[in-house]
Amino acid sequence: MPLIDTLVKINISQQTQAVAQASFSIPLIIGSSNRFSPAAKPYFSPAAMLADGFLTSDPEYIYALEMFDQDITPTQFYVGKRTARVAQVDTIAVGTLATGHAYNFMLSGQLISYTSQVSDAQQDILAALLAAILAAFPSNAPCSGVVSGSGSGALLTLTAAVSGVGFSVSAVDADLTHVAVTTSHGPADDLVAILAVSNAWYGVALCSNDKQDILQMGAAIEPLKKIFIGVSHDSDVPQTVNTDVGSILQSKSYKRTGLIYTVASYNLGIEAAWMGGQLPKTPGSTNWAYKTAIGLTPDTDQQIPESAVATLIGNPIAQVPGKNVNIYKTVGGRNIMMMGQMAGGQYIDLTVGIDWLESRLQESIFAMLADNDIIPFTDQGVTQLIQAVESVIAQGVTNGLIDGKSTITVSAPPVLSVPLNQRANRVAPTISFNCRLQGAINAVNIAGTVTV
Repeated sequence: MPLIDTLVKINISQQTQAVAQASFSIPLIIGSSNRFSPAAKPYFSPAAMLADGFLTSDPEYIYALEMFDQDITPTQFYVGKRTARVAQVDTIAVGTLATGHAYNFMLSGQLISYTSQVSDAQQDILAALLAAILAAFPSNAPCSGVVSGSGSGALLTLTAAVSGVGFSVSAVDADLTHVAVTTSHGPADDLVAILAVSNAWYGVALCSNDKQDILQMGAAIEPLKKIFIGVSHDSDVPQTVNTDVGSILQSKSYKRTGLIYTVASYNLGIEAAWMGGQLPKTPGSTNWAYKTAIGLTPDTDQQIPESAVATLIGNPIAQVPGKNVNIYKTVGGRNIMMMGQMAGGQYIDLTVGIDWLESRLQESIFAMLADNDIIPFTDQGVTQLIQAVESVIAQGVTNGLIDGKSTITVSAPPVLSVPLNQRANRVAPTISFNCRLQGAINAVNIAGTVTV
């Protein structure tokens, strides 16, 4: 030991490891070209995809090109693998034939039951169970059924009503035999595989305009802190019906799925272009409406007439809602996206901004807990936590997400008012904050008077 160490001893604790921050700038393109083995792979340029065997005609490559045609582009993006939707198939057979026995099982939460009669053969019991399924699900049954064979070889085959949307069979009676023949597979399963590789991406573009693909991807994205922009060319979307993909998404009040309607099927990758130009911007600093998708062609007034526009986006000035479906049109000589909404009506920039706020608050508090030897369970300790919250909100003001001119409050009750059991479990007092989202102006109404 050097002599100086006996006189002056220095110990420096390094607290330089940053807490990983969620990114909101990385898009994910999901397609079925399958040019690599993992479920997902990161890229920094479309050109790098060609080295992996992608063809210039592959949708994923075209989507990536559209992303990089914009004024501002991602620094990184992911490509994920899509596999075909598979319909679930299960079979039910009668194991033991018994008169007066209640044969039953649960199908997607509904009890399916039939009590056998004296003259019933196996196929009769299965036919009665199929009738019970139809009675339990008078509409929107999760599966269809068919009875085949007779005697001990009789089978009730259940096939999913929609490929990729599974059903559950449980609590099967001991005198029935249940076999899961084919496992359901859909976009949700593809997302699980992709997430197992990486969770770094945020916005999803799906190389498919199929109605069921869009609906299933929307359902899979909603519980995640991600967003999905789909595109439909279906002619019923601008019609005054409620069975189209736009109406169904709207009825589900999705906050994480947005839909673009375009007649121009040659606009391949329009959603990728939109996301590619917006996601790299600071959350809260950009309104997704009124943006130009460089390299893509807007729909004409003949393709989307005024009546269809009213059905799709409503009348913003009159505050009359439409189907919350976005369109790409020429207005005042400018090609613009209208109106920047999710299917449920929330604006896309608010979804992204609130995700940013939630993630940064979580990361900030965790960093404080991890970087300090102790945050004391005192009013002073809680003040430290409050200051961390205030710091994130202040950044939100700088970003343009939060209105800094309106009142902002952050508070917590005194620690001695916290129940003893909560203090014993070291759960801090609830920190509450109140602030106003800045929002954006999408329409303007002017009333004036002129005189002579």
